[in-house]
Amino acid sequence: MTDQLFLEKIYDVASELYGRELTIAEKDQIINNFNNSKGTNYERAKIAIHKVTGKNVPERFLLLEKAAAVNNLQVLVSEMKAAAEQWSKK
Repeated sequence: MTDQLFLEKIYDVASELYGRELTIAEKDQIINNFNNSKGTNYERAKIAIHKVTGKNVPERFLLLEKAAAVNNLQVLVSEMKAAAEQWSKK
């Protein structure tokens, strides 16, 4: 998995949490926060997203009224986690 694909997964999760596309400055902040964080790549991605969006990446997904939005976020987080694991193996 390429670095770019991993970054895109991180951006996708952050965008979904924000409810809008990220700006270039926000993407740059995510990269800087990721590089300055400690832990696994998945943990570092979650920290970077939180520092930019102010929202936590959920570990568990509960049924809510907006089931489609929750399902989309759940898929994006799963993809980001898989991308982090693949990136770690490089």
